[in-house]
Amino acid sequence: LRHALSRRSPAQRQPLAATAPEMLLPSAPQVALGRGSLAIWAALPVLDAPATTAVVTQEIGLLRTPPRLALASGILLAAGGLRRRGQLARDGRRRRCAARCAAGAAGSGKEEAAESEDATKGESGAASSSKAIAEDDSALLAELRSRANLLKAEEEEQAEEVAFNWQEGRAMVASLAVDDWVRRVTILGDDLFVGTASSGVRRYRVGEQSARQRYEVGGDPMQAVVADHPAGSDPETSVTSLSFDGRWLAAGLAGGRLHIWAAEGGEPVLEEAPADPGFNCFVLFVDGHLFAAGGKSIRRWTLSKDTGKFERDASTKLSSRVHSISQSSAGGLLVGLGDGTLEVRCQELKLVQDFNVHNGPVSVVAAYDRGFVTGAASGQLVRWNLRGGDEGLEEVWRKSHSGRIVGAAFGGGDTLISGALDGTVRAWDFATGESKFNIPGHKAWLGSICTQANGGLLVTDGRDNAVYMYDFRGSNIGAEEEE
Repeated sequence: LRHALSRRSPAQRQPLAATAPEMLLPSAPQVALGRGSLAIWAALPVLDAPATTAVVTQEIGLLRTPPRLALASGILLAAGGLRRRGQLARDGRRRRCAARCAAGAAGSGKEEAAESEDATKGESGAASSSKAIAEDDSALLAELRSRANLLKAEEEEQAEEVAFNWQEGRAMVASLAVDDWVRRVTILGDDLFVGTASSGVRRYRVGEQSARQRYEVGGDPMQAVVADHPAGSDPETSVTSLSFDGRWLAAGLAGGRLHIWAAEGGEPVLEEAPADPGFNCFVLFVDGHLFAAGGKSIRRWTLSKDTGKFERDASTKLSSRVHSISQSSAGGLLVGLGDGTLEVRCQELKLVQDFNVHNGPVSVVAAYDRGFVTGAASGQLVRWNLRGGDEGLEEVWRKSHSGRIVGAAFGGGDTLISGALDGTVRAWDFATGESKFNIPGHKAWLGSICTQANGGLLVTDGRDNAVYMYDFRGSNIGAEEEE
C-alpha cells in the first residue's frame, strides 16, 4: 500500500478521498472504535485501493501513534492508540502554558502551584494509562489477526472448491441481457463492463441486471469499417477493447477512436481520433499509463501531475499491423503483430525482444511468470516458456481451434481458457495442454472472455445481445447449474 501511494501524485490522490468507497470496494469499509483503539478493514479488489487508504489517512489525526497496517488474505487491518481524554487535557494545558510563556505573561505563584499540581497528577497516571493502551492495542491486533487467519482458511477452502469445479467442468450459469449487440467484456472484482456495437459501454455489478453507469462513445454507427470476424465489417462505434484500472475506464473502437472516462461515468475525459483510421484500437492500462495501439502505431498517455489531464507523451511506429496487446509479467507490453511476430516492449515503448511465434497474425497474447500463451488467426494456441537471456523460446504445447482465437484467460485449478470464432470456449490443463471441457453455444461474434482474479468467475460474450457468467465458486448468482 505504501508503494502504491508513493507512486501517486497529490493531484491524483486528492479526488480519491472524495470518491464514494463503494465505487472502488466490493463492500463499504468497516470501522471499529473501542477501548482506545481504531480498526479499519475492507475487502480489497486490487492492491492499489485508494479509497481504503484514504479512509485510513483521514483518521491518523485522531491517533496517538501512527496506525499499524497489515495486508493478509485480502483484508486491510489498521490499528493505533487513540488519544485519551485525559491526555488531550494535558496536551491542552501544555499548549496554553507555552502560549503564555511566549507572550510574556506572568502568572501568580498560586496559579503556578496549581498548574504544577495538575501536571504532577497527570504524569503520575500516564505510565499506567500507556500500559493499558498498549494492552488494548495488543488484544485488538490479536483479534484482527485471528479474523485474518479465519478468512485465509476460508479463502483456501474456496480455492480448493474452485479448482475441483474447474477440473470437473461444473459451474452455475447466469445470463445478462443487453439491449444492443455485445462486442467485448472485462471484469475487475465484481464490476463487469460490457462494450456494445453502437451504444457505448455499460457497467454492471455481478448478479445485477440493470446497468449502474453508461459511457457514451463518439462516431457514426452507420459507418462500417473492416472487421476480422466472418461478417467482414463492424460499425465504427463497435467496442473492440476495454481496460479498467479501478479509477479510469478506457475503450478502443473499431474505427480506431479512443475514449477515457472516470469510473463514476459522465463525459469522456479524453476522446482521441485514430492515428491509423479504419483499424481496431486496442487499449491497456499499466501502472497509471494508458497504451493505445491501432494500425501500425502505439501511443502512450499519462495523467499529468500539473493539469490532472491525460497527455500523450510517447509513441512509436511498428513494422506490421497490431492485432493484440497485453501486459508482460515484468510490467511492460506484449504486442502481437500481423506478420506473426510477438514484440516485448518497455513502458517507454522501446523494443526489448521480439519472437516469431506464428505464421500469421498474433490475435491473442497472455503472460504468466515464466513466459506467455499466444493465439493466432489460424486457430493455433501455443504455450511458450522463456529460456532466459537471448536463448529464445521453448514450445511447451500446441493446440488448436477451427477459427481465429479471440481470447485467452487463466481460470482456477491450473486452467487456461481460450475462445475462438468457431463458437467454442475451451478449457485446457495449463501444465499439459490436455482438454478439460468445452463450452459450446457461442457464435462467430465471440469477441472476448475474461475471469476474476481468483478464477472463480468466467465471463463470455458471443451470444448476440447476452453476456454469460459461469460461477465456479459453488455460490449461486441466480442461475441453474450446467456441466
